[in-house]
Parts: sequence; C-alpha cells; structure tokens
Amino acid sequence: MTHSVTYDRVVKIDRPINKRRLWLVLVSAISLVGGFFIYAFIRVTPTYFETYIGLFFDTSFLVNHSIHIQNKTLRVLVNSFAADALWMLSFSIGLYLVFSSIKNVRSRRYICFLVAAGVGSFLEYLQSTEVIAGTFDSCDIVTFIISAFIGIGIASIIDQSNEVRDKSNLNS
Repeated sequence: MTHSVTYDRVVKIDRPINKRRLWLVLVSAISLVGGFFIYAFIRVTPTYFETYIGLFFDTSFLVNHSIHIQNKTLRVLVNSFAADALWMLSFSIGLYLVFSSIKNVRSRRYICFLVAAGVGSFLEYLQSTEVIAGTFDSCDIVTFIISAFIGIGIASIIDQSNEVRDKSNLNS
C-alpha cells in the first residue's frame, strides 16, 4: 500500500520563527566577527595567537593598518573588555538558540544566563591557574556577566512574539 504525501504535510515551515532564528544567528555572528576584528586590528597588545602566526607569516603589515585609539580610557576599555563582551554576547545568544526547546521562557533565560556566565568565569579561573594562556582579571568576569545578561535580553526581545505564544500555550 503506498500513500501519497504532499509536500505541505512533510515540511511545515513556520516562517516567523525561522525569521527570528535567522535574526538571532545574524546578531550572534556579527558579535563574534566584531570581537575578532577588535582582537585582531584594534588591540595593541600582541596575543599568543598573533605571536604564533608571526612565526610563520609576516604580520608587520597589520601593525601599520591597525586602528589606534587616542583616548586613554576608551583605549583601555576596548583593549581589555570589548572583544570579550562581544564574544560573550555571541555565546549567550547562541545558547538561547541551543536551548530553544525549553518552552518555559523564564527557565530558558535563567539556564542560558547561568551557563554563559559560568563558562566565562570558568575560563577566567583556568587563566588564573595557568591551565590556559591568558591573564586573569576579575573585571573580565563582570564583563562576562553583564554581556551574558545583555545577550539573553537581546535574544528575548528578538524572540519575544514566539515567547508570548509559548506562554499562552503553557496556560492552555
């Protein structure tokens, strides 16, 4: 016995959800790439990665084209925290997508925030014990916490109409 299954029955596409997910991926990707560009072209301190790449390639052309920030306070903020903040923003929005199967919105936000802030704090701890390269800075932990909170907030705003529908489904 064969049955004919139409395309509409096999593939159900909820376009508003897909659009919101696409926006979440886009914002996460922009944050990730922005953090990379800050790390690669704006920071003045060479990283282990830059030193390693310099062993194999001539990277002197990057020094001449890097952006130098004149304002000392802004330079310190960008050098020390901007890339970390953007990466955590990207990570927390990505987690929001990963945990999108959690229908209780409050639980999803809470879990995403705890995982994001926990991973950032754990990486700082590993730097303090010299398990991974880097310099421990308690202000980085604060940056991770604030950025995770903002990332979850942005993801919630983008996904808000889906969350409202989810809440109404939970109450039914």
